[in-house]
Amino acid sequence: MNWNEISELYETDEDFMYENAILVFDTSSLLELYFYSTNSAVEILEKCNYHFKDRMFLPNHVKFEYDKNREIIIKKQTSGYQNVFNKNNSIGFFAKIIYQQEMIKRIITDTNNAIKNFEQQFGNRQTHPYFSSGFIEEFKTEVSNFTLKLADIENSKIFSDFEDKLKDETEARITEITNQIEQDNLKEFIENNFTIGDDYSFPELMDIISEGELRYSASIPPGYMDAEEKQSIQVYGDLIIWKQILKHAQSQSKPVIFVSDDTKEDWNEIIEEEEVNKKKKRTDSKRPRYEILMEFKDIVGEKIKKLKLSDFLYELNGQLETKFGSSTISEIKFKSLKETIEDEALNFIRVLEREIEEVQGDGLEPDDAYDFYEIDNFTNLSSIDKISLNDLGEGLYQVEYLATFDCNIEREYYEYWGRDDDTKEEITSPPSIVRASGELLVKINREIRVCFGEDFNPVIEDEEEPDIEIIEDNREVYKHSWEDDFYDEDDYDYY
Repeated sequence: MNWNEISELYETDEDFMYENAILVFDTSSLLELYFYSTNSAVEILEKCNYHFKDRMFLPNHVKFEYDKNREIIIKKQTSGYQNVFNKNNSIGFFAKIIYQQEMIKRIITDTNNAIKNFEQQFGNRQTHPYFSSGFIEEFKTEVSNFTLKLADIENSKIFSDFEDKLKDETEARITEITNQIEQDNLKEFIENNFTIGDDYSFPELMDIISEGELRYSASIPPGYMDAEEKQSIQVYGDLIIWKQILKHAQSQSKPVIFVSDDTKEDWNEIIEEEEVNKKKKRTDSKRPRYEILMEFKDIVGEKIKKLKLSDFLYELNGQLETKFGSSTISEIKFKSLKETIEDEALNFIRVLEREIEEVQGDGLEPDDAYDFYEIDNFTNLSSIDKISLNDLGEGLYQVEYLATFDCNIEREYYEYWGRDDDTKEEITSPPSIVRASGELLVKINREIRVCFGEDFNPVIEDEEEPDIEIIEDNREVYKHSWEDDFYDEDDYDYY
């Protein structure tokens, strides 16, 4: 097969595919439906069933992985409700309000202590400085009026009453989520409307594993990336799913629309050689590996089209006579925005490395340091630990990133000793040195304005410069003062 023939495999007639192809979900996209509201998730599956009718297929291994991870995914959604009470979390708004109320208590206490100390310090007419008793009493009255107003706020039951209501509401939503484990409309729909593939016998699995060992050693897709992350037979899970898709499609002599949110290079073409988190590379979710296209064509005699869930839903909506409801479309757009933010995160954060370099030097020199000379300063993104997205309304969104950076900074700093009387040149101390090396955990807050195109894809504009905050400093810091050289010159490791 020449390259022109391979290129032709990427070209599919959308109308033909949706009228004739078998619809197949993988585990990632099937479980992703649990991050939609129940109503939207059910509507999505109902529209799929209406359009594809008896052409919906679920590989047996997908069903196995779905059953294994379903409860975990459902319970995972409860963590968001717990974060409402965490003032350090991006959605912990109520906790931040409560924290401010606690701050009022401290202000009242500190203010009352301050006025007592003021009276003790300045109320003695026998010593200077002192203030008249009339002025002190007037001052105490003004302060007292201020603290009484604060006390009214602090003693208000508004927040405490609402906190109880919020906890009740949270418990109700958590109960609602956990009840879904036993009364799962999605699970019932899947089992009633999808054709579930037959399981493989143990000898058949051994044959697939033997083939997998050969394929993985030569990096032949799919599934070889799992060799580093999974164990036992699960290492070959993607290959097992692939074999079941091939077998079913061959028996039906039909093309396949494969809905998968798997973005690893053992499914998709690589579009960026630079490694992300030292493990995976950036890929094109709309272009599966040509080996997959070739194998499907050779065995089935048809084409296969691989799409992320959000892209599939957009295309499906275009094929439907009755479109998705507005609520479902809003959720699809939000998911699409989240995916875009995650895809852009690497490049966005690396642009900020220079700003992190500037921030990481703050506070290293003593307060009395006059000037410094930078010997070395580098910052390198190590990992993106967390990305959260919050809808602020009216097209505004808040994005919060937690990222770890490998950092190193070394500076010489000086004390100011004055100016030469004759030359007027500055006189400074000999150089002292400060060095910090290790990891910084950084929180980046970003506010964006978003417009969505007809294809549900977002157009993003930053409203202002992102806010950068170091929330955890795990660097080792070494300081050496010029004065130390006068005591033990051998201890000074200068370079």
